[in-house]
Amino acid sequence: MAQVIVTDIELNGLSVTGLNVLKAALRHARNNTSVKCHELPLNDFCALAGIPRVSATVMRRLLGEAQRVLGCVEVVDTAARTRTDLPCGSSPMFSFVGGDDSSVAFEVLDFVLQDSVMNKVLALSLPCN
Repeated sequence: MAQVIVTDIELNGLSVTGLNVLKAALRHARNNTSVKCHELPLNDFCALAGIPRVSATVMRRLLGEAQRVLGCVEVVDTAARTRTDLPCGSSPMFSFVGGDDSSVAFEVLDFVLQDSVMNKVLALSLPCN
């Protein structure tokens, strides 16, 4: 059986507020695994991210930042008698992000919900500029 392991996370210019948005989306997805596509009212999502209410335009920019974050992944065959490394590369954390004037929508890729990946992302911090 193949397993995806995240070895590193590439932030690609993520802002502090973008990091808050990323963490909020992933926490929400982890707490609601029965739902694939997550949609929340914009005000509720801002509160979940711990940020002041922002316009839909600003939220789309922040979601775009979060979407550029990549997991450096390695695929490992866990069924083999010896560890067999398969392809490695990078992967986004989201299948899509979006929203309109009143809501935020996103879908998180399954591998991101693994405890090891969630712990790495939730432990991230950026220096305040």
